[in-house]
Amino acid sequence: MNNSLNTNGGFAIISSVMILSIILLLISSATAISVQGYLQQDQEIEQWMIAQRLSEGCMEMVLQQLREDSTYNGNETLTIGTESCTIRPLIGGGTTTIQTEATISGHLYRLEVELDNTTDMNILSWKHVGAF
Repeated sequence: MNNSLNTNGGFAIISSVMILSIILLLISSATAISVQGYLQQDQEIEQWMIAQRLSEGCMEMVLQQLREDSTYNGNETLTIGTESCTIRPLIGGGTTTIQTEATISGHLYRLEVELDNTTDMNILSWKHVGAF
């Protein structure tokens, strides 16, 4: 009779340890998946920000070109480092509209700037747009 009590007690301990191990394994797996999701999201934000800086850098280059040559009309692709951005043809009229865009790993950033005129370089608006 004494022997059956030890067997039942050992089984209960082993069962408890296995259940706790499974619970800890599930918790650690969920944590690892969550951390991986945050890291992936962080990487996507970083790529989008690189595209933003690249598009803004191209815009600054356009503004510099216009300061040096008021007949500059855009319509080119610039390479900055290992990445490139597109300067669309400038849209004239009462105001001048400049559009640049850059894509980093599928993350697109478009920027549109309106100038009062190309002589004074007075910026009326500077905005991120979804589409041109």
